[in-house]
Amino acid sequence: MSKKREIKEKIFHAFQRSSHRYRTARGLAKDTGISIAEVTRFLKTSPGIIRSRKAGSHGQALYALQNKQTEKAPFIQAEGNRVVDEKNSLGREKLKYFVLLPFDASMNRLRDTIKRSILEEGAEAFFVVEISVGAAWVDEIFRLIRTSDAVIADITRLNPNVMFELGVAHGLRKPIILLLSEDADVDLPTDLVGYQYLTYSKSNLSLFREKLKRTARQLEARKGAMP
Repeated sequence: MSKKREIKEKIFHAFQRSSHRYRTARGLAKDTGISIAEVTRFLKTSPGIIRSRKAGSHGQALYALQNKQTEKAPFIQAEGNRVVDEKNSLGREKLKYFVLLPFDASMNRLRDTIKRSILEEGAEAFFVVEISVGAAWVDEIFRLIRTSDAVIADITRLNPNVMFELGVAHGLRKPIILLLSEDADVDLPTDLVGYQYLTYSKSNLSLFREKLKRTARQLEARKGAMP
């Protein structure tokens, strides 16, 4: 695949994944790992991209896919480097969590609980199961881990895919929250000693939900305290 085509696919995929129609070049660069200069050049020359007549509050150019449908006119005022509706109720950029769980249906209740809890704390959660399977699957995993603020991983089964992705997150020095079922009977790798664990019971996820929300608030506070 040529570099030009690769850039196109990554940028279009970032637009399609986003819940916001209008994006800044800086935001797309962060999501794709492509330099701002290359993203800007593509946005200005691609026939499939439109530019808003209105700029962000700091003068940033805002772009969208020409054929992406929205139910109503987007709110496109922007602050800093991100669009306003990418911020939480405190006016801070939303934390992004990448969640690593096995794919099977037995994890659906846990997956729903995590997603709901993270959303209630004004953050965003994205799951491995939401990635389209294809040749670039591993590249997408790397990108999502790299652009996340923290990683949540269930290590109850020591699932090989989860452990591999967890290793990537560790190598990138991402904050990691490990999940462990209360009835787990596994010998955990010594390399994971010292990480934060949240236990859960599939028969009653309410306590886990409160623990996860409290942890999310702690991460939000830590981020807010950073200069």
